[in-house]
Formats: sequence, C-alpha cells, structure tokens
Amino acid sequence: MGLDEMPYEDALALLESRKIEADRRIQTLEQGLEAGKFSQPKKVEQELEALHEKRRHAVQHLENVREQGTSPREQGTFLNGLISIFDEIGRRVDHLFHHG
Repeated sequence: MGLDEMPYEDALALLESRKIEADRRIQTLEQGLEAGKFSQPKKVEQELEALHEKRRHAVQHLENVREQGTSPREQGTFLNGLISIFDEIGRRVDHLFHHG
C-alpha cells in the first residue's frame, strides 16, 4: 500500500519513523567520524554537511505538509518524496561506511 492509499495520520507516522531512523544513521556517521573510522575524513565531513542540509530541507517540508490542507493524493505524492529523501540519507550513510 502506497502512502497515497494510507490514512493520512498513518502516513505521517511512517514518515516520522523514517526521519528518526535517518537521524540515528546520521548520528552513527558523526560518531564514526569522531572515532577516526574513515580513511577520507574530509570527504565524509562534506557528505555529512550535505546530509544535514537534506534532512533540514525534508523536515521543513514535512512541517509544511502538516500545516497545509492539501488533497490526499497530493499529500501522498509529497510524502512519498519525503520518504525517498530519508531513505536516501540512510543509503548515503551506508555508502560512506563502506567507501569513506
């Protein structure tokens, strides 16, 4: 079932859980950087900054969705996009741990 088919509150709850997971993954990356686990720390620092910016952007959009009264179809499409952003954060963190 896609987000556009879910009750709005359930879709927001799913998105919130993905945001929390992305935050956890970013924190793990920060800890790895502090512990010196990366062969290219400058590259990881740059990626980390980009991930923080992407997260801030997605969270701002999430807050806007909560405040706006858009149609369920528009909400679903928008929420799917936000889910993709939080999932991408996780993939980028994984990539950095394997190649950073």
